[in-house]
Amino acid sequence: SGGEGRLCELVVVVAMGALLEDDEHASVIEGLVSEDFRVVNCRTATLSGTQVDSLGALFGHRDPSALGPLRGGPCLLVAAERDSGVSRLQAAMGRSGGTLYRPGGAGGLASLTQKYKGCLWASETAGQGLKQAAYCFDSLFESAFTIAPS
Repeated sequence: SGGEGRLCELVVVVAMGALLEDDEHASVIEGLVSEDFRVVNCRTATLSGTQVDSLGALFGHRDPSALGPLRGGPCLLVAAERDSGVSRLQAAMGRSGGTLYRPGGAGGLASLTQKYKGCLWASETAGQGLKQAAYCFDSLFESAFTIAPS
């Protein structure tokens, strides 16, 4: 919980598959930082089958083909926050028709999203981001949000 009365929103980004095989870990973090996100936790993990299914469900992915890259090896889990975080992240990834959209993915997260289709998931709502962060992390560092023990 947290962030009450603020525009600050927590988001989670999951990178996997070919994106990690091509050593683009740092590009994901750099893309978030370049969009003024504060990274509040980050880790790599290799997930069990049950964890893949659970994380996929939290991101709205239940189709086995969508889960394939996550089953195939490690993933990078990143929690980040900023004001209007969800809309800013969607725009940065080229998923919004708003003023921040970069047609054709002119660098940063948009180009990663375009190049590595299906290998970069992101929170689509603030509520979803909180649930995803609680699933992926035990704590957040210097964050406006806290994760309650389950």
